[in-house]
Amino acid sequence: MNTKFLIMIGVGTSFLFLFLICLALERPLGDPWTYVKTLSLVATCDTALWLVFRKWLWYRSCFQGWLVTTPYVVGLWEGKITPNWIDEETQKPVPPIPATLKIAQTLTTTSCVMRTGEMKSVSFVAGFQVDEDHQKKDLCYSYESVPDATVRHRSPPHPGTARLELIDATDEGPKLIGEYWTARPTTGKLEFILKERKSKIENLPSAKSHPMTKDSKEV
Repeated sequence: MNTKFLIMIGVGTSFLFLFLICLALERPLGDPWTYVKTLSLVATCDTALWLVFRKWLWYRSCFQGWLVTTPYVVGLWEGKITPNWIDEETQKPVPPIPATLKIAQTLTTTSCVMRTGEMKSVSFVAGFQVDEDHQKKDLCYSYESVPDATVRHRSPPHPGTARLELIDATDEGPKLIGEYWTARPTTGKLEFILKERKSKIENLPSAKSHPMTKDSKEV
């Protein structure tokens, strides 16, 4: 976000609130004590405005670019995980794994939940690296992967990190493309397409069945 502009706008709105409150309460503008007695009301208005902006207004097109640089990636994304390793049984590359990714976001927080047919991963830290000069917008997050209880004998819980580049203009719509690394260690490619911006489903829907056979690894 553009911190300089936010501070300038914050100071401006504070003075505006101060002026309007004094007029509404018929307090004399020439009395210094008027401003002291009104500061608590101004602070309340500032806090309320910030909370509304942080949750519901920051991603509006009128604020994007000049005031807010954080990409808007809220929604339900569908795609696949392509692991970079060979199946020990078949000695062939592991097939792509269907996956769903649900992202919740405010101006200052981002939460990512991914699910495949065998696991669910939840982010515990997330943020953006934005480089406007090079037209690059990356979502980076670390997560804890928790496989289903039925496969935990071969796929224990493990942490990992993902880096996804947001590509806005494609024929299919917005995409997130990148890579992941885990403590297993395993790595691979991630590809997602936005399917629904505002999902009415509270929980992340299950992905399609996992393509791996028994004794396979889990990303």
